[in-house]
Amino acid sequence: MARYLVGETGKVVVSCSARNHELVKKYGADEAVDYTSVKLPSYLSQQYAATRFDLVVDAVGSFELFYACAAFLKPRGDYLLMALDFPSSLGGFVSTFVNLVRSCLLPAFLGGVPRRLKLSLLNFNGETMQNVGKLIDQKQIRPVLDSIWEFNDQGIRDAYTKIMTHHARGKVVIKVSD
Repeated sequence: MARYLVGETGKVVVSCSARNHELVKKYGADEAVDYTSVKLPSYLSQQYAATRFDLVVDAVGSFELFYACAAFLKPRGDYLLMALDFPSSLGGFVSTFVNLVRSCLLPAFLGGVPRRLKLSLLNFNGETMQNVGKLIDQKQIRPVLDSIWEFNDQGIRDAYTKIMTHHARGKVVIKVSD
């Protein structure tokens, strides 16, 4: 989808483990950064200080990356937070809440980040899904499937287990009907 949005002339940089570099490049990434071998905020700050990004899409929820983004995100650029890990402990929840408040409300002159943080609350309605389907049919975007599971107790458990490993290489699907 990123390749579709930026076109052929835009640059798509993806963070993933080394085992997924070939996969993301096959689907349109110009560069794949191995987050297991570099500190991503430092790497992006060094590599992209001169040619900053218009948009950073964070699918993990890394406040560390957001706090460093002024070094690699254009002043009018957006940092789009697509996911947020809500910990089960009270301390973890408070920490996440404080990070959100600091990120959204604290002005730069008081130590806040001088970039816009946007939270994605996706609304998948029929029209949106039809438009995504058209883009898939036109081969403008290509979904990546990790695995397909049956809609039964064992299949649902196995799909959930696969997702919780955080090592799925694409979407994990539960097949409801033929």
